[in-house]
Amino acid sequence: MRNAPEESRVYGLSRKESCARRARFAEALAQAVSNMFARDREYQGAKERKENTFEFSLALENARAAEHAAVHAYHDHIKKHGCRS
Repeated sequence: MRNAPEESRVYGLSRKESCARRARFAEALAQAVSNMFARDREYQGAKERKENTFEFSLALENARAAEHAAVHAYHDHIKKHGCRS
């Protein structure tokens, strides 16, 4: 008898493959969040040292945008493919 969850197809992919894709999105999201917090710490440090924060604020803004995009990509994948874990 075949294993039903692995044989069930979602948009041409097995659930196992689809969840592997979800895991890649989750890893990208975790990296984006980590990067955002690192840029925030750099910005706060520059602010405390009374340095020019312009470049730090741009880096933080870009990191926030990347984190936002990663969140949406992750949620869109789950919504489209129905992945749970």
